[in-house]
Amino acid sequence: MVMHLKAYLDFNKGEHKAKSHTKYNPNGRIPTLVDETGFTLWESGVIITYLVEKDDTKHTISAASAEEKYQQLQWLFLQAAWFKLFHAEKIPSAIERYQNEILRVLGVLESELSKRSYLVGDKATVADPSFIPWNNFAFAVLLLEDTDVAAKFEQEARDNSSFSDLKLHNAKLADAALAKEAGAHSRLRSARRAK
Repeated sequence: MVMHLKAYLDFNKGEHKAKSHTKYNPNGRIPTLVDETGFTLWESGVIITYLVEKDDTKHTISAASAEEKYQQLQWLFLQAAWFKLFHAEKIPSAIERYQNEILRVLGVLESELSKRSYLVGDKATVADPSFIPWNNFAFAVLLLEDTDVAAKFEQEARDNSSFSDLKLHNAKLADAALAKEAGAHSRLRSARRAK
């Protein structure tokens, strides 16, 4: 197991851009891993791959065969790439594009999970839970927005005709902390609708 300490950064105070953090991560983002030897990595997919290769020698939560390792990497790269979408400036065409991209990627996940229980092989690997926080966020974004895309998605979710396998996948893999996070998103949606 990699020895580590957690450091929480306050984005509102710009702590992720402070020299104390950018000396480890010049990108000024999270996550950043500094292991017990001082070896430093940033970008979640790379960190997950490093931790798995270093600590999961029995392949309890990772793929064992060469083919499945590459499949695991493709899902980690997709997870890392698809959420670099949001921009602070509210440009209607960009918002629509990003909402459609969320639906597209959720559709890819749904399609794959309708064929099998896990993204790689016949067990949960690190590729599976890497999507849970982002999926919860994506669902919240779609449901918080007052758009045709959000209305369509919400209707599909109510009908249980779409994204059911993705929701089951998330539910199977989610732990108590993620369930708490999902509850916070639900309360936020309810509060926004009440306004």
